[in-house]
Amino acid sequence: MISRTDIVVPAEQEGTTAVVKTWLRKIGDRVALNDPVVEIETDKVAVEIASPADGVLSEILLDIDAEVQPGTVLGRISNSAGVTSSSSPREQVPPGIRRLLAEHGLDADSVPKAGPRLTREDIQAEIERRRNEVKQLNDTLQSREVRVRDLEDQLTKQRGEAVDNKLKFDSLKERYDNLLTLYEGASKELSAYMAKAGFGYKMS
Repeated sequence: MISRTDIVVPAEQEGTTAVVKTWLRKIGDRVALNDPVVEIETDKVAVEIASPADGVLSEILLDIDAEVQPGTVLGRISNSAGVTSSSSPREQVPPGIRRLLAEHGLDADSVPKAGPRLTREDIQAEIERRRNEVKQLNDTLQSREVRVRDLEDQLTKQRGEAVDNKLKFDSLKERYDNLLTLYEGASKELSAYMAKAGFGYKMS
């Protein structure tokens, strides 16, 4: 028979308000009595809440940043009977982390982890890395646009002299065509990358 034990916010805590800071274990993890499973943060201190029993973390009821009060049930520990730790990858990721991934169109498997668990810091680092990559591509694109505009201005000035100076015009036109090809290639690369990244970052 499966029995479940509630993980509860302690009745005595420092501070007037508290939120869920992070889950230290994921659904399906086996825990022992008094193992830290979740951390809450008040306006004064951070507090680790221990497992009230031996078993498996079977339910996470509150997301990260959810407000809690003394007596609030955060999750549940089930005994080992009928409970397995082979939860799906989606179930193993805390709800708050899943929400952050979804907001930015990311998949948990595609985000490099600094430690054993995926954290908000890992996700923010990956978002920043992708933004920087898009910015670099955009900077390259803008630089090539400036060069192409400069050549367009030169071409405009040279067209009036093209009849008397055909060789110079042809040489300049070839440079213009080459740079235009580079510009179009960079534009396609940027569009393809942003479509692949899929998180809607837009340069101003």
